[in-house]
Amino acid sequence: MRDVRGSNRTRILFWLFVAASALGLGLVMALLFSLGGYLIFGWQSAPVSRMVPWLINAAIPLILFRLLLAWSMRVDRRDRA
Repeated sequence: MRDVRGSNRTRILFWLFVAASALGLGLVMALLFSLGGYLIFGWQSAPVSRMVPWLINAAIPLILFRLLLAWSMRVDRRDRA
């Protein structure tokens, strides 16, 4: 794992980003399994259509935490110089 240097704010934002990434990855894998079940095994009650809004809602915090992390790292770099 990458060594996170900087302020406590940067460390907290980094771990929030990691948690949001893990959640997003889990949702993508669940969607892929559901699609596979629907297309390959004929699972007609696959929750594919119900999972898409969850993926969209998971993407918003992921993007937000990444932007905040970039801002925080830039501020830390500026303060160090």
